[in-house]
This record gives sequence, structure tokens and C-alpha cells, in this order.
Amino acid sequence: MSRKPDPRPARTRALLFEALLELIQEKRWEKIRVQDILDRTGVGRSTFYAHFDNKFDLFTAEIPATVLAISEADGEPELLPLFQHVESMRPILLPLMTQPLLGEIMDTFHQRLVVAWSAHLERMGIAEDRRTFAAEILAGGFLAVSRRWIKDGCARDVTQVCDEFAHYSNEIIAVSQAA
Repeated sequence: MSRKPDPRPARTRALLFEALLELIQEKRWEKIRVQDILDRTGVGRSTFYAHFDNKFDLFTAEIPATVLAISEADGEPELLPLFQHVESMRPILLPLMTQPLLGEIMDTFHQRLVVAWSAHLERMGIAEDRRTFAAEILAGGFLAVSRRWIKDGCARDVTQVCDEFAHYSNEIIAVSQAA
């Protein structure tokens, strides 16, 4: 008989993440301590460190799930969930834009996007030298569009932003395939 997976670790991780998001909106990143997160959640220190190495690890833990839509796509990748994630994170990312931490987060997100785009382009049969370059352009383009969209208050509709990015990303992919 198979046992159901224990839902407690996922609940703990979500609780810690939500507490960190609240704290980011209240004070600067460098002022947030792991102890602040623990105080807010009632989670013990050893439990925190069983799940995460530090607060940065906690903050970036969801990035792989958000880029999965690209790397697993058989055809055109589902970009809408990525843009919806950016839109939902706007209240948190906006205060971080004035802090040095955003650069670290963006670098981490960029690298994971590159890996996801590269996997997708490989499945499309694009040669490695062209695939690497195209993946960097697509990842960087997504981040640039996302930053501009956040700074503009996410005023444009998420599907419109997604459709425009998809249009240009398909052109980049077509150029990569043509050579």
C-alpha cells in the first residue's frame, strides 16, 4: 500500500515564504534576519535550515517551478504563467528594485531561465552554439521586459505583454533555426 506524501513540509515552506514576502514589504532586505522570519511563523530554526540554507535560498526557491513551462514545452512554451508570476510578485519586486539584492535575484532567475530556454531549444534541434546564444537573448529579454512592466505598474494587460514577448521570442527562435 502506498502512503500519501506528508503535506507538512510544503505547508512549512509556504509559510516561511509568505512571511519573507511580508517582511520584504516592511523593511529593506539587509535588515531582514532569519530570526525575523522564524518569529513571524513560529517555525523553529532547525526546521528552517532543514529546508533552506538562508533567506536568499528561501526567496529564490520557487524560481525552478516558474521556468518549468519553458523547458518542458513540446511546441511553443507557455509564457503566460511566467508573466503572471511576475505580476503577482510586483508588490515584492518593486521595493527590491532599489536594493542591491535585486541584482542577485535577477542573476539567479536569469541563469535558470537560460537553462530552461536552452533545454527547449535543444528539443527543437537547434545547434548548441546557436542555442546558447539564443537562450541568453531570450532570458535577458524576458527579464528586461518584466522590469519595465513592473516599473510601469503592470499597467498593460498580462496577456498582451505575454503575446508580444512570445512574438519576438518566436522570431529569435526562427533566426536560430535558419542558420
